[in-house]
Amino acid sequence: MEYEMTPATRHVSLDVNRIIGEIPNGNFNYGLYFNKWLYVADHSRLKNPGRWDRDRTKDLTCPTDDQTTVAKKFDYCKPNVHLDNLSVSISLFNGDNSYLRPFPDEKNGKYNAQLKSQQVKNSWERGTAAQLLAEKNARLDAVTSTYQQLGFTEIRIEAALASSLVIGLGGEHPTEKGFKFDWNLGIPFIPASSLKGVVRLAFLVNRLNELQGLEKAKQFWQAVVGGLLPDTARNLFGCGVVGKEQEACRGNVIFMDAWPQTMPRLKAEIMNCHYPEYLNSKAGRGPTEDQQLNPQKFWAVDTHDDKGKPLLFVFRALLSPAAQEMEKEFEAALRSALNEHGLGAKTAIGHGRFGTGSHNQQDASGNSSKGQPALANENHTPPPSRSIAPPEKDPDAQRQEDVAAFKSALPRPDALAGQIDSLLGAIRARGDAETRKQCCQALLELAQTNKKKFKSAVKDQKAWAVKLTELCVESGVEVS
Repeated sequence: MEYEMTPATRHVSLDVNRIIGEIPNGNFNYGLYFNKWLYVADHSRLKNPGRWDRDRTKDLTCPTDDQTTVAKKFDYCKPNVHLDNLSVSISLFNGDNSYLRPFPDEKNGKYNAQLKSQQVKNSWERGTAAQLLAEKNARLDAVTSTYQQLGFTEIRIEAALASSLVIGLGGEHPTEKGFKFDWNLGIPFIPASSLKGVVRLAFLVNRLNELQGLEKAKQFWQAVVGGLLPDTARNLFGCGVVGKEQEACRGNVIFMDAWPQTMPRLKAEIMNCHYPEYLNSKAGRGPTEDQQLNPQKFWAVDTHDDKGKPLLFVFRALLSPAAQEMEKEFEAALRSALNEHGLGAKTAIGHGRFGTGSHNQQDASGNSSKGQPALANENHTPPPSRSIAPPEKDPDAQRQEDVAAFKSALPRPDALAGQIDSLLGAIRARGDAETRKQCCQALLELAQTNKKKFKSAVKDQKAWAVKLTELCVESGVEVS
C-alpha cells in the first residue's frame, strides 16, 4: 500500500488549500509558510474514517506530535492522521530530498509503525534566499558605514554558533512552539531588542563581579532589581523613570539585528519529561524509570551550514560619540553575552552559545583569541597569520585518520544512550561530508550491536534512537 507524503501545509480553508497546493515550491517566504500555512488535520480525507479514527470531535486539529504510532487500545496505526509536520518542514527549509517518518506496516491484519525515508516532492529555492541574505548583510554594512561617517564607532563581531539556537520559541503558533523567521526573507535572525537585553545583563554582571565585598555586591544588585542603574549602564543602554531617584534617558548604543553570514540549516531539538506520572501527582507514583517518555520537538538553528562549516552570525552595534570612551567595556559585555549568557530560549541548558569553534585567530598584536568569540577587525578583514601553515595531508588519508579516531573513542553499547548528544555533535562538527557519513555509519553499527533492542528503541520513539536515525537520514546512511 502506498502512503503519501506528510501534508506539510494546510489552512483552515480547504478551498484556499486546493488553490495553493499542499506544499509550496520555488521562490516563497518560508517564514510566512511556517507561521500561516501549517497543516491542519482533515479527517474527511480518510477512506474509512470509522475504522481509522474513532474521535470525530476534532475534525480540524493542528498536530503537535506524531500519532502514527501504534494505538494502545486497537493495536494498529492511523495512517496519514495527525502526522507531525516538523520533519518535512525542516527538510523543506534545508533543501533535503527526504525525511524520516513512521509508516504503517501491516502484518497478519495488524499494523506497526516502522520508520522509513519519505521523498520530498517539492523544494524551496535556497539559492535565491542565500542571495537575498547576502544583500541584507551588505545593506547593513552600508548603514553602519554611513553612521561611522557621522562619528559613531562600530563594534562588529562575527561569532560561530557553538550550540543550537532556539529563537522565538515563546511566540504565538498553532503548535505552541514558535520560531523567529524574518517576515520578508523567511530566514532565522536574532532581533536587536533580544540582543540588547542580554548585553545589558552581561554588562551589569561584569560590573557586579568587579565589586569588592559581599555587602557592596548586595547593595548594587538590589538597586538594579529595583530599576536603578549605574551611570555607565544608563549612558549606554538608557533607562526608565524610578521615582525621583532616576530620570528617563535615551541610551547611546544602536543595536542591529544579527544575521547569519551564510544560509543556516534547521534541526529538531526536544524537551522531554521523564517522569510525567510523578509530576502530574498520580497517587503512589515516584520518579521511576518505567514511565512513558513524552518528547516534544521544536525547531532550532543548526551549528553548521550546508558545507559543514561552523555557522557565523554577524553582530553589529554602533556607539555614539557620547559613549566612545566605554568601547572596551561594551565590547567585553557583548563577548560575555555571546560566550557565557547565550541568546534565545533554553540557554539554561546550553543553547544559544557562540564561540570560536575551530576558528582561532590572532589580533593585531599577535595575541591568540582562543576561547573568545571569533572577531573581525574594524576593517572587516582577518588579521595576517604569523605562523607557517603545515603541509596539507592527503584528503583520503586525513579522512581515514578522523574516522579511526572517532571509532576508537566510541563508548560501550550500553552507554550509548547517555552520550548520544556529544557523539552526534562530534559527527556534525566534521567538515567533510564523507567523514560525517562514515562516522555516522560506525555509530549506527554500534547501536545495532543488539538489533532487537535498537529496533525496539526506534519503535518506542526513544529520544536517542530518534536523534540517531535523523542524523542517518541527513548523512545518507541507510537504517535497515
